[in-house]
Amino acid sequence: MKTKIKNLPKKIYLQIGDIDANNGVDFDELTGVTWCADKINDNDIEYQLVEKIIKKEKK
Repeated sequence: MKTKIKNLPKKIYLQIGDIDANNGVDFDELTGVTWCADKINDNDIEYQLVEKIIKKEKK
């Protein structure tokens, strides 16, 4: 069954807190990670929704 969600944001931002991710951070070790449709902090990580388009080949 395919899930249908209305008003899905085209992108979201993971908020990882007050961490300097430039020094290398293991995501699995982070706590309190949240997300928002808006960028709030300089180190927020952007994720974009990518729609998968499958073209059927004609045989």
